[in-house]
Amino acid sequence: MGLHPHLARPPWTSIRDIRNASWPLRVYALKGKTYIQFPSAIRYASAPALVGLANDGGLFSSPSEQMLRYRIVGGDTYMVDGILDHAALVEGVGGGQTRIDIRRQH
Repeated sequence: MGLHPHLARPPWTSIRDIRNASWPLRVYALKGKTYIQFPSAIRYASAPALVGLANDGGLFSSPSEQMLRYRIVGGDTYMVDGILDHAALVEGVGGGQTRIDIRRQH
């Protein structure tokens, strides 16, 4: 079952620190779930990890991270139960790491 563009609400997140990443295409919420859609080529490549970020970070510390569980729908979309406030997509390690910050706009 694919996701239809007419079901998507206007973007509710801001994506920062993209650094040449071709993903995600869009992030949206629908019926109490968060959807993160990637290009269709993600089906044949390594997918990024999804981590939830707490609101406990400070000036000199990063927020706490927790791996999030998701399901893949339509072959190119992460579906997360609940509405995410702050998360990150992470691929790679060290200096070669790509990290995309996703924040819900209130």
